[in-house]
Amino acid sequence: MRFILTLLFLTLPLQAAAQVDCSVIDGLERIQFAEQRLSQQTTFDPRSADATLIVAETKRLDSDKVKFAATNTLTPLDVARLVSFYQMSDMLARTIVNQRPDKSHSIFTAPSFNQHMTNAKRILPMFACNPLSGVRGADGLEKVSSTLGESKAGKSISIKKIGFWLVGLIAAGLLASLIKVQVSLYLARKKRRSQRFRVHIPTKVKMRETHHSGTILDISCNGVKIQIDHMSSGEHGTPIDIWINGGWQAAYISWSNIHYVGVRFTHALQRKLVMALVDDDRHAPKTRKNGARKDAVLLRQR
Repeated sequence: MRFILTLLFLTLPLQAAAQVDCSVIDGLERIQFAEQRLSQQTTFDPRSADATLIVAETKRLDSDKVKFAATNTLTPLDVARLVSFYQMSDMLARTIVNQRPDKSHSIFTAPSFNQHMTNAKRILPMFACNPLSGVRGADGLEKVSSTLGESKAGKSISIKKIGFWLVGLIAAGLLASLIKVQVSLYLARKKRRSQRFRVHIPTKVKMRETHHSGTILDISCNGVKIQIDHMSSGEHGTPIDIWINGGWQAAYISWSNIHYVGVRFTHALQRKLVMALVDDDRHAPKTRKNGARKDAVLLRQR
């Protein structure tokens, strides 16, 4: 049980650590660099490689994907800023698709554009998904492809997070050990309560206003087995009173036959009382025990 619980707790932080989708972050980085280059050009070409990249990446992403990829790493305010950056880029992509260079130019010249770009440049490197080389390829685009691949989610865990998860693993192990100890104690208590002891204790039984003499053959905190002669078998659950330790103990029948009846106490006896009864029986005169055994033999022969 300890092994299973430990594995369960160990998997929880590892699953939480893999919630950053680096394919989304890489896409936003590509959009950022493409927009930066387009904003610096004197003439806007909607058919350029950078414009085509913006259209393709914004179409692949959406606000929910951006929010999901960033929630576990950023503050709520930075998540909102990153989503706002994507929405601005999506609006730019629509002007490119609709062949509206004037609308595209107005987005680049708006005061909010520089703020969006500043936010993206500050926030995206926090994910450490894909350190950019800054090298230009033959097509003029910076090499920003993820080493993890377009469709693969995940990111490396920083040193701070490794320490955090390590503390979590230790805490989970301690909790699993504590649970095991508590379960073991519970099972031990349950076993002690249900432990039966062989005895020969004379008793009386009262059922349906009739009284019978009998002998308790074994006893536990939860019930007894009684040898009784000349008593009609009671049905399961029938109330019955047993004379124990100078008083009547309420119980009910759990099983019975022509010679024996097993009863379960309505309220379990204290273990201390049961052990005292067992101890008294062990030190009882042998004549009483021998008489009880002879009665049992005669009863079986009938």
